[in-house]
Amino acid sequence: MHEHGVQTQGIWLTGVLDLDGATIEHRIGLVNCRIERIEANQAHFNTLSLQGSSLAGGMEGDRLRCDGSLILRQGFHAGDEVRLLGARIGGNLDCQDASFESKGLKALSCDRATVSGSVFLRRGFHAVGEVRLVAASVGGLECVDARFEGNEDGDALTCDGASVSGLWIFSSVTVSGTVSLQSMHATTFNDDPKSWEGARGRLMLDGFTYGQIASAPTDSRSRIAWLALQPKADLGPEFKPQPWEQLAAVLRAMGHPEEAREIAIEKQKRLRQAGKLARGVRPFHWLYGLLVGYGYRPMRLLAATASVWLICAAAYWAAANPAWFGTETHLLAPPPTEPGRAASTPDYRNFVPLIYSADVLLPVVDLGYKKEWQPIVADAQRNPLIWGQALRFLYWFEIAFGWVAGLLLVGVLGNLIKKD
Repeated sequence: MHEHGVQTQGIWLTGVLDLDGATIEHRIGLVNCRIERIEANQAHFNTLSLQGSSLAGGMEGDRLRCDGSLILRQGFHAGDEVRLLGARIGGNLDCQDASFESKGLKALSCDRATVSGSVFLRRGFHAVGEVRLVAASVGGLECVDARFEGNEDGDALTCDGASVSGLWIFSSVTVSGTVSLQSMHATTFNDDPKSWEGARGRLMLDGFTYGQIASAPTDSRSRIAWLALQPKADLGPEFKPQPWEQLAAVLRAMGHPEEAREIAIEKQKRLRQAGKLARGVRPFHWLYGLLVGYGYRPMRLLAATASVWLICAAAYWAAANPAWFGTETHLLAPPPTEPGRAASTPDYRNFVPLIYSADVLLPVVDLGYKKEWQPIVADAQRNPLIWGQALRFLYWFEIAFGWVAGLLLVGVLGNLIKKD
């Protein structure tokens, strides 16, 4: 063979091009050719280019070895599966502007393949049938301006267990079918959230890990919408927490703590909605989220505590100043000195509702104020006072809230209560 290899253009080759087990040390270029089928199982090439060519019957290249690049680009068309199981490619697998159509379910199969360079599925790439990179190891993966159509709305892209040591780009992509990224890893992840819409309810993310998100949206709203594309089972009875934890961890490491907290809070909400908590625990879990955002929003508890303090203080002020409401019935008074005997008329001018409310609310601090004033639940004739009874319930509520708030605050700030 000539040192420049074989370079042909425009050939129409009938039958099968049988290269099984062949070792070809020079470049092979079959450009703009029509070939019925290629069989190259365990073949060893320097570089193989099928640029612009058409393979009516597809290609079989299990354990194929290519020291350079395997070029299937610029109008390349396969009328059946291109199979590269366990292939080893020293350069790139270039499928730019190529189309793959499957007579079965699989259009391009690269299971367990090793590509030292990048896999280019971009700029007009179109696959009808499943594209598989299961357990493949590639340097980079670019899915840009591409279409993935699963046959009969089945699997469109499967990358389970794949490893991308460099950048994975998924942008301006149209998907129709299931996209599975389970146990996949990418060092850097760059995506366009709109590109996932075609996989709504069929985006498998359990076990998908990535080191960082580059040049892509990192706001919690977009990312929660992305995670919500997972199957109903993975968001419901078979809830998968890993995708949520992975995203929160990456955002936190990238310096987006607020977005990470939003993701973590949303995970807790969906965990409860999925029914993964015992029924008796769910109300307390909801209350925990309301008061401290599941431990991620401790300042929310301080705001709630301040609100309870002020609202109760206003109620106590109203109880001590009934004339403002057209009545003379005081609902706060010192406790009687003897059973059945009312205390002397108190001096309400010295009553400070803010201090009284603080004394009732704070579980440990004793200002001595709440002992001097108590809600009045009945008049002198022992007729019940409805508003007095309501005030007593408010009094009890403030005491209980103070204890709950205090314990929660100590637990969260002291890291005694785990967030997850």
